[in-house]
Amino acid sequence: MVDHEAWRFSDNLNVEAGDFRSHALAAAARASTADPTAAEFVAAFACDAITEVDAKKGVVVCDTAFRTMSGAGHQHFLGFMRQLAACTEQDHLERALFEQWRYEDDKPSMRWDPIDDRRYALRWNEPSSDPIRTVRGANRLAIEALPLFPVMPRGTRLETTGFVTAGSRGTWFRWPIWSRPISMPVVQSLLASQRVRQASTNEAALRRMGVEAVFKSQRLTVEKYRNFTMGVPA
Repeated sequence: MVDHEAWRFSDNLNVEAGDFRSHALAAAARASTADPTAAEFVAAFACDAITEVDAKKGVVVCDTAFRTMSGAGHQHFLGFMRQLAACTEQDHLERALFEQWRYEDDKPSMRWDPIDDRRYALRWNEPSSDPIRTVRGANRLAIEALPLFPVMPRGTRLETTGFVTAGSRGTWFRWPIWSRPISMPVVQSLLASQRVRQASTNEAALRRMGVEAVFKSQRLTVEKYRNFTMGVPA
């Protein structure tokens, strides 16, 4: 996946709608005859059917609710994916999966970990002079899961699988915890389940499906960045 076309087309997702459509059509054409990976990521990144106006770039695509950065402070959503693909080694993955997270790795970070919320008011040191420490393997594995969360139009809005917008209460990501081994198609159906989007952890119908708990995390927007809060039971 180093320098894969899935994230090579731009540094960020604020892409002009026509350019994104051309990339998506090319990825879709290759999916049936070659590697479908690029098409799977395209479906999770953005949609040219729902657009907005950018003061500098014109008409750009609306994108995934997982997008946490767009170039401010030299933080690039797709650019960081390329960097993580290039610098992640087997040891990073093993430590992320099987050891306690010690936050020994240098940036980049995708800002999906609650510890990435580095506001000055929450920290002992001034963030700009405090080096970013992360778990590189966890970031790399999280990128690989993005195709499980495609985006899709809903009226005039773009929605991301797993996310619920609760008006003034903000935007929340919800996910199930299951107790038995399941196949990838079943994982996809659970992540997209309306029951998971709406239910509490103790709902009997979810227990019958093998779902032991539902967790939620609030997505926060702080200046030009997004972060996620610690997950809690729904």
